[in-house]
This record gives sequence, C-alpha cells and structure tokens, in this order.
Amino acid sequence: MPEKPIQEKKGFRLHFCVDGIQYKHGRLKNKQQAEFYQSRVNFLVMEYKAGALILPPNISLPKFIFSKAMSRCLFSTNIQQTNQAYYPIPFFPPDCGQVANHSLPIQSFEQPYLLSSQPVSHSSCPDITFYDFTEKYFRMTIRKKAISTHKTEVIHIRHLQKFFEYKGIVNPLLKEMDLQFFEEYKIYRYEIHKVRTDTVNKELGTFQVIFEKACPKYLSSNVLKKLERDPSDTPGNRFKTGKQIEEELQKWHHSKKQIKELRRFRFLETQEIQKLIEMAQGHWLQPIIIVCSYTGMRRGELMKLTWQDVDMNKRLIWVRSEKQSKKKKETIRCIPMNTKVAEAFSKQKSISCKSRWVFPGTDGNQIKPSRLRELEYLVQGTDFEGIGWHTLRHSLSSNLATKGVDNRIIDSILGHQTEAMRMHYQHVFPGKVEEAINCLE
Repeated sequence: MPEKPIQEKKGFRLHFCVDGIQYKHGRLKNKQQAEFYQSRVNFLVMEYKAGALILPPNISLPKFIFSKAMSRCLFSTNIQQTNQAYYPIPFFPPDCGQVANHSLPIQSFEQPYLLSSQPVSHSSCPDITFYDFTEKYFRMTIRKKAISTHKTEVIHIRHLQKFFEYKGIVNPLLKEMDLQFFEEYKIYRYEIHKVRTDTVNKELGTFQVIFEKACPKYLSSNVLKKLERDPSDTPGNRFKTGKQIEEELQKWHHSKKQIKELRRFRFLETQEIQKLIEMAQGHWLQPIIIVCSYTGMRRGELMKLTWQDVDMNKRLIWVRSEKQSKKKKETIRCIPMNTKVAEAFSKQKSISCKSRWVFPGTDGNQIKPSRLRELEYLVQGTDFEGIGWHTLRHSLSSNLATKGVDNRIIDSILGHQTEAMRMHYQHVFPGKVEEAINCLE
C-alpha cells in the first residue's frame, strides 16, 4: 500500500523507509498538501530503490528526497509563503535533477485546471489518483521489465508531471484523465518543448501501457487506445557525412538547435574514425573510443563490460544487453575483436588494475554515464563537435554496409532484430547505389 502522511496533533509529517530505517520530515497543517507531497516522496523513493535516481554527492538521502519532492511542483506565491516555515524550498544545481520553473503563467492551486466536462464513464470503478496508481504499477512491473525500460517510463512520467505543474493540476484521479487531457498534453509538448511527434508517440505508448494495467479495476476502458497518434515528422535521410553537413550549413542560416541536430546525426568514414582516435591520444577515453568504433557496442553495454566477458586468447567479446529484449531477459551476443581492439584491451588491463570492470570509474566501481559525457568536451571546438557514442555505433554499421558485408552479419554484431532498425542504420555513401546498379551492365 502507498505510504500516507503521519497524522500528529500539530499536523501531518512526511516519511519514508529505506533499508529498515524510517525518515521523517517537518509538519504540514494542510492534509491535501501533505498527501500530495507524500505521493511525490513515495515516487522518488521508488525511483531510488529501482536505481533510476542517482543521489548527488555531499547530500544525505532524506534531505535530497524531501527537498526534491517539495521543489518539483509549482504552486502559487501564497502557498509557498504560507508554508515557508515548514519546508524552505532549496536550490539544486541542474545535475541534481530539479525541475526548472516555466516562464509561462500557471493557474493557482486554489483553482486547479478542469478536465473535460464529459469524461468516459467509469462510475462503477473505485477512485484512485494518478500517483497512487503509478506506484502500484511500478510495484507490479519492476521485476518483469528491463531496468532501461523502467527508466524510460520514469522519464515519460516526469514529462507528464511537468504538464500537471504547468496546468496547476495537483494529483488528478485516473478516471479524470480523458481524451481531451491527452490532446492538450500533445499540444503542450509540441509548442512548449518543441519535440517531434515520434517522441510524443513514444510517451503516449508508455501511458497506454500504464492505463492498460488499470483496466478493468480502476478504469472501464483505456482512453489512450482511442487517441489518434500523429504521423512521424522525422526526416527520412537524417544521417550525413561531415562534408554533407558543412555543405548544408553553407546553404542558409541555421539556429544553434538546428546545427546541433545536424551534427548529432553525423556518421564517420573509416579515415575520420582513425583521425578521432589519434586526436584522443593520451586521453583516458581513447580505449573506449577504439572499442566502441570497432565493435558497435552501446554505451550501456560498455559500462557493464567486465573482464569475464573478454576472451583475449580467442579474441572474443561477450556482450550482455537487455536492449534487445522486450522483457527482463538478458541477451548475449559474441563480437570478435580486431588487432586495434585487442591492443586497447591489453593497455586497459594495466589501467583498470584489480577492478572487475573493463572501464571502471575513478573509484574502481562501475563507471557512471555522467563520466562518459566527457566525450562532448573532448570533441568540442574540433571537426568532430556534436558527435556522441551512438555516432560511433552507427558509423560502424554504415561502413560495414558500404563494404558489402552481409546484413545478417551486421545484425549479429550490432544486435539488431527488426527490419525497421536495419534500414534505419544501413544507408550508404553517395554514389554507392549508382555504382551497384552500374555493375550489372
């Protein structure tokens, strides 16, 4: 059962329990506010236990959970001033995950956003709020799904929370979230956050799965099944070489966001990859760049790679991944290593010392994603500015396809399982299609 605020003579206290230790915080006089904040605390604790929430350095768990729960919702000025004595809202730097205040006005807490006046009939179903059911949902599914899937669901729910805050919604009943509500959510994501239709469709897919679990106990039907999805607005030919990107930039003026988008979908030719590796000479990222460039491993797979997965005698790498599985089942594929990768592993073995991880963090434990973001700073101001780890994976697929390597071999190396993903990666350089046709003459 979801935790409820502790009622005392002087008010209501928020609380949570981790590893058998109970933490309590302050007192709130308003029961409605206390229940709302407690639902936020419950959700954050669930994220923390699932590994989807990373505790920032130099801050205790209770201080982070309680403060972050308070700061994630926007209230009117009156509400903040009224309760300032009970919970001062602190400032967290961006890496702590605080939600930024919207510059657009929101409705006050006393006059919440009204949902559709004609919702789908769920009269025979018991009432449950969105946050309470979300907690139930994660309890039901967290052991059945890959952790990467769970983290994606958490990210999508956070976007929905920001929509609540923008509209002044506190904690709506699940049955009140109707078609009109999600239509307005789509408009909000398009106009405020300027995201693509593919992104919104993925988020709606997550909400549909969550709402499906609520049927038929809490909902008589899943409204998201009736919600029309917008067609994709993603360009078909996004991936370009560095030369093509520069030609594109010279045609007309581009905004910073457009330039970033162009460079994000760049792929590197073989000689460019060699140039990148030489540029990283002496940097701790160079071995990772080499391995990623010639194996096509995903960032998460690189992070989880242990020396037990590397066979230096047979020159094989056993890659463990949950990306290929829609369930929690872990999949394993075998990738042979070339001479450059073998040399990189040999050097890395002396660097990692006794750590079980091939690419450990500074403390010898598993490396964190934030540390791998140093690639952005390494390439900043160079010809490779804007590329990421996935650029190297995509470049390997493209270069193999250009060399005429069989699709099935490329799939086995990269772990592709669908035709859509195969076509997404295997475009060829300009002139190769014409060359292939002309060879029949």
